[in-house]
Amino acid sequence: MSCLNHRIGLLLLALATSMHADAGCALPKPKPATEWRAPAEKELKSLRQKVKVKKDANQAREAMANLAVTLWVRSNRLESEGDRTSADAIRRFVRDQLPDTEWRIGYQTQNNDQGAAEAVLTRLRTDPKSEPKAVCDAAFRAAGLGSAEGQFRQAQCATDGGESRRYLEQAAATGHAGAQEALGRICLNEGAAGADCTTRWLCRAAQAGRTDAQSLLGWWLGRSDAPAADRVDAEPWLKIAAERGERAAMNNLGEWWERSGDVNQALLWYRKAADAGQPEAMVNVGRMLARSAGQCEQAAAWFDKAAAQGLSMAADYKAKLPCVKPAS
Repeated sequence: MSCLNHRIGLLLLALATSMHADAGCALPKPKPATEWRAPAEKELKSLRQKVKVKKDANQAREAMANLAVTLWVRSNRLESEGDRTSADAIRRFVRDQLPDTEWRIGYQTQNNDQGAAEAVLTRLRTDPKSEPKAVCDAAFRAAGLGSAEGQFRQAQCATDGGESRRYLEQAAATGHAGAQEALGRICLNEGAAGADCTTRWLCRAAQAGRTDAQSLLGWWLGRSDAPAADRVDAEPWLKIAAERGERAAMNNLGEWWERSGDVNQALLWYRKAADAGQPEAMVNVGRMLARSAGQCEQAAAWFDKAAAQGLSMAADYKAKLPCVKPAS
């Protein structure tokens, strides 16, 4: 099978698989942690020794360039899946330990190597000194060679909305979680017409590990007009994102429990979100406390905190409290 036919086969497989995501969105299995630093350091030490003693030096330099490309590409996958910390660590390693590979990677790019083109794109994109045009040119080249990362970044460079969406669809279909989340957000803005599309792509991105997508998916599945089966699925996704520190998910999880009739769980998650600085959650804590006798002043204090964060509705809630005197 040719490389082109193979890529087309993978694209069709990804599209066919994604069409089944609407029936539900199962939680992902925990991903085993994979170590990259120790193997990379070991391989690099061996290759540098070969260069030093001039034993297969050219092959060793080529292998070092390939190692750098592999690490650049891996950093993109990790970033796409929401692990920015690991992605940044890999990029620092490549910049510090493999700066002498840039020329060879550039040469590989000129010879239409997809991984090398993606590596060049990533090096430029993560360098604050890079010109935007240079980054977009690199994205265009990588995308043309079939890189999902290139397609995702090309979508960000596009000035036409329809063109940007086409690039996102290409990247999302081949498994780029960042593109999947972006596409899900676009579908969300389309209202009822984009409901299936929203669920499908947010589910994909959430399953890949993107915390923002998990939070948004939980909210989407748990909304009041969602199908009953979806509302049941909302809580696990909201909980995953909330336990990762996503404030909006904590607040939305509180709302989910409040609609389910468990005021204790609702207040628990509202408080966590409010303590983390989420203004809407501060109002929700105030609302819950206002229902209980003897906690009117505590409720007023939470409304004040929300108002100080710029949430205008907080003053309206506070004005309705029995312990607050009407303004003269």
